[in-house]
Amino acid sequence: MNPNSRNQIWSLWEFLVTPGKQVARPFEVVRHNCARFGRREFGSASQMNVEYRASGQWVIKVRSERHPVHDPRFVEIMRERWEQFLTLGFGVGTTVKLHAKLEAGSRDDGTPADQLIIIPPIQLGV
Repeated sequence: MNPNSRNQIWSLWEFLVTPGKQVARPFEVVRHNCARFGRREFGSASQMNVEYRASGQWVIKVRSERHPVHDPRFVEIMRERWEQFLTLGFGVGTTVKLHAKLEAGSRDDGTPADQLIIIPPIQLGV
């Protein structure tokens, strides 16, 4: 076991964004702007995936290290920051739903910390 793993907290933040204005935005521009903002908010120890759905919604998933996802005040602050950023980009009326969950680390409830193991996808015989 890695001795540093007992101090690590890994969380998954999922933002479901419904733009206020249905204006076509280039995927690369949205991805680039989200990456810049995400790096500022979450730091470099993060992984981001941006996806556009046919329904017109954007899904932004961020896996991050060391952020207190079990603190409701912190989660609300992050939701407000992202909502403000996304409203500037997508226009007035943009709605942001946030689902944040702890993937690994201490839950601060006395139970042992969970471990996060990420393995590459396995391809079965073709």
